[in-house]
Amino acid sequence: MGNRILKESICSSDNLDNLSWFEEVFFYRLIVNCDDFGRMDARIPILKARLFPLKSVTEDTMIRALDALSAAKLIKLYKVDERIYLELSTWSKHQQIRCKKSKYPNPEDGIIVPRFSTDVEKSTDRSCNHLKSDEIKCCSNPIQSNTNPIQNKTVLLSKKEVLTEGMKSCFDAFWTKYPKKCHISEAKAAFCRLVELGIDAEEIVTAACKYALEKARTDTRYCKKPEDFLTVDFIMPYLPKFSAHCQLCNGNGIVFDGDNAFECQCANRYKDLTGG
Repeated sequence: MGNRILKESICSSDNLDNLSWFEEVFFYRLIVNCDDFGRMDARIPILKARLFPLKSVTEDTMIRALDALSAAKLIKLYKVDERIYLELSTWSKHQQIRCKKSKYPNPEDGIIVPRFSTDVEKSTDRSCNHLKSDEIKCCSNPIQSNTNPIQNKTVLLSKKEVLTEGMKSCFDAFWTKYPKKCHISEAKAAFCRLVELGIDAEEIVTAACKYALEKARTDTRYCKKPEDFLTVDFIMPYLPKFSAHCQLCNGNGIVFDGDNAFECQCANRYKDLTGG
């Protein structure tokens, strides 16, 4: 992959000026990761690994950034053989093309997709990091959310623990992702206790995905029992650092005050639980 060119005109670009800080950073990281034709695999797990290998960026934040760049005509989203790709719209005007052939399909060989979130999400590869399945709808924190009486119907558990229907759907997602399947009643009770403590149910599913990836090559006999994983002390390192539902940082962990940037305080949202 060759060096990429950034021109001073980016500072006065109307299209870039309409982006948020994160969306602009997202765009620049795309530039240095695309192939010589300005194309790239646009599946969310791939983008997260390539663009933000050292940062905790949520899937929702990535999807919103893709939609914003597509709306600004900075990228073109397209599908070929049910796989999503992207192409930077003005690549040939600003970059040097050295290779004779792209690593990825030509947009002309596929179908143009105007928005990632509405047209692609249901057909995107359902990897361990993909939590927005059209079959499973996770709520953020059912204990604290406003739900109707039907959604609040409860399922009785052992040890007098209860799950609302919203929490049950999140637990089902957790159970699907977690590598070791045993003691489901105890796992449900432990899941319920974490949510009652204030831990976001969707973040518990994210933690299960992270643990599953970590143990991908490990015999499940040596994985934690689910009820042991679902304890405050053990699960904390696997939870996302920043909250995807934070209104200050939108999950990217950065808050701007004038020309200064600060780490968002949502990183400390579980501080009281750990005594840290």
